[in-house]
Amino acid sequence: MEDLKARTGIALEHAPYRGFPQAVLDLVAGRIDAMILTVAGILPQVREGQVRALAVTAEARLPQLPEVPTLVEAGLPGAVSYAWNALVAPAAMPADVIARLARETRAALETPEARQATGTAGFEIVASGPEALAAWVAEETARWGGMIARLGIKAD
Repeated sequence: MEDLKARTGIALEHAPYRGFPQAVLDLVAGRIDAMILTVAGILPQVREGQVRALAVTAEARLPQLPEVPTLVEAGLPGAVSYAWNALVAPAAMPADVIARLARETRAALETPEARQATGTAGFEIVASGPEALAAWVAEETARWGGMIARLGIKAD
């Protein structure tokens, strides 16, 4: 949301929450005006008409919400961001164990059943492996760390 505010100049007041459920309840109840959250976390409320999806932060429209434009389509070039999860292990784990874990995880995630279940829930699987994940984390850290420093954002 801070990135959106910086790109557009819209005046939104930050409302910190200790947890996701209370924020969604307040959004549905109209006590807050807007929020950015994962599709998986709000898809049921969108489908039930309790909230309206205005745009997605992905590079392309989502299969779960094909009628909802991206922020780029809405006129904000470069406004792409993703919430992501990763499988991680202790740094001291042996390389052969990490390689096997990555192989087995990729195989499980690439099954039609996994693709169907995660897609329906609003997740996109990227089963890339340890090296690609490390590169992604470095890229995201630089991007968001730079924005945080530039905007002077502090933790509440």
